[in-house]
Amino acid sequence: MRTIFGFKLSSITLRKFRFMRVLYLSNSNLEHFRNEVSHLIHLRYITFQDCYNVLLPFSIGQLLNLQSVNSINTDLPFIPTSLWNIATLRHARFWPVKEWSPVKTKKQKELQTLSISVPHAGKVQKYIWSHTQKSLMDMTQLTSLMLFGDNIPVDILTNLSGHQNLVKLYLGWLSGQNEFLRINLFPPNLRTLVLRIRSPLQEDVLLILAKLRSLGQLFLAIPEYEGPSLASPPGGFRQLQRLVLASISVEKLRFEAGTMPNLTNLSFYKCKRMASLPVPDGLLNLPSVTELILEGMENKLIKENCEELEKKGCKLIINDN
Repeated sequence: MRTIFGFKLSSITLRKFRFMRVLYLSNSNLEHFRNEVSHLIHLRYITFQDCYNVLLPFSIGQLLNLQSVNSINTDLPFIPTSLWNIATLRHARFWPVKEWSPVKTKKQKELQTLSISVPHAGKVQKYIWSHTQKSLMDMTQLTSLMLFGDNIPVDILTNLSGHQNLVKLYLGWLSGQNEFLRINLFPPNLRTLVLRIRSPLQEDVLLILAKLRSLGQLFLAIPEYEGPSLASPPGGFRQLQRLVLASISVEKLRFEAGTMPNLTNLSFYKCKRMASLPVPDGLLNLPSVTELILEGMENKLIKENCEELEKKGCKLIINDN
């Protein structure tokens, strides 16, 4: 038996499957998994999805052929330090995990995917972020990086600017000084960028991020934004197809002519204090928009300003809950 897919298992015994390569378990009780993992020395792929009673033992470091480990919607108490000793590891996803040890760069220079989320964006010890920041400098093969927790230092961006292969970046919640938002800090070939920022920024983030030429999807959440306006400049965001602005309060939001020519999906989420969306001319400067989503906006004026887009065939979705 080389591959096992298990669903809704009350228990599982794996010792007799020592030649197994792929293990996928969903909605299952994995209470005894920690006692058997060391026997699966040929295992290359592990996924736990919606499982419970999961504990990764220190012996997981003996799986020297392991290439991908994924814990999705599965409460994991910690990531054992031995995992980062596996030189063959290419993909590591833990959503969520309560604690983890810093990634060991000497063994993980070939890592391509790193995703770590703390439940409810909880607190993470400062030394973890500090060591993670140093490790990222040498992990130049990363294509996807997701870090979700409280008070991620913005300095973490300084060690990513040279990552030519990084195309997906999810960071939240970032905290730090305003000057961190410089375009030369971002990986140059990003296609998807999710930024949740907990800092009283005053800089216009759209003017800065508009220079990322390959960006196709952008999600911004900045509850403490203090700038008076946001403006997407002419010629900016030429590849952008989806834009989500969440919890951002500004008096003016402008889409200049020639900006975002390929944008099809535009969403506003809980931007409650916005006086209005851009004037209709600003919205009509977006030639490709086919869907506009307003969620938790609580502003009648916003709805009225969208009538012209509806006339152009844009689908309007409003959810005031």
